[in-house]
Amino acid sequence: MHKHKIIVGNIAITPFLCDHSAFDSYMLLCESEDQKILYTGDFRSNGRKSFDWLLSDLPQKVDVLICEGTTLSRDSYIAEYESDLEEQATKLFRDYKGPVFVLQSSMNIDRLVTMYRAAKKSNRVMLQELYLADIATNAGGSIPNPDFDDVYAFITESKKYKQLCKYKSRIGKDKIAQMHFVMCVRTSMIKYLRSLSKKMSFENGLLVYSFWSGYKDTPKMKVFLDACVGMGLKIVTVHTSGHADEKALERLIDKVSPTKIIPIHTMNPKWFEKQRE
Repeated sequence: MHKHKIIVGNIAITPFLCDHSAFDSYMLLCESEDQKILYTGDFRSNGRKSFDWLLSDLPQKVDVLICEGTTLSRDSYIAEYESDLEEQATKLFRDYKGPVFVLQSSMNIDRLVTMYRAAKKSNRVMLQELYLADIATNAGGSIPNPDFDDVYAFITESKKYKQLCKYKSRIGKDKIAQMHFVMCVRTSMIKYLRSLSKKMSFENGLLVYSFWSGYKDTPKMKVFLDACVGMGLKIVTVHTSGHADEKALERLIDKVSPTKIIPIHTMNPKWFEKQRE
């Protein structure tokens, strides 16, 4: 898909694979006659894909840049890198001797790799619920999935057992209770976690919260986090944004030198005006 030009009438559309917290994100370059419009969508420079590589592929001049600015309303925001999070998570996974649970988006493949690498460094296996296991498997390549020796698939509902059987590395609660693990969880798994807590001790256990902090105030998230605290888990945030900080935005603007900028997804559109002064 990357740089594979699509022709629609007299418009040529070229996608450029970019880094974002959602898997398989692209910027779109639209060209018609001598006009060029670059639409960034959501992107960042602090993940596991090279931002320099992306910039080298983009044109040196566009007529219009339609650009996201999600983080511009956050004072002095500087994005941490996924490698920074990996170090933080590794230390936490080593310091806490009990079970470790990670609450993150199943579509955030970079974060999955981060947590897997931290689990490996702390001698823990990774446990993926069926939904995440399917996503990771279909993503292919080097994405950690139940084909790895230290990754196991599990289910929270017995009716999904037949679907689980396609994975050789599958595991149930009785064996999970005997393992040193990092389990990827979702907010819908309260009942499952309570059941698991009856089979093993959650003492010195940890829940890594890896979402935007604003979600903590939503009713569903609050119920889940309160339940985890009630089961004895310590909640620690390990997260970085899926959106570009000021430095990344400045580098993009400098590279494509737009005649006009149209800000999107931002509460601070005036920031872009300063870039054209």
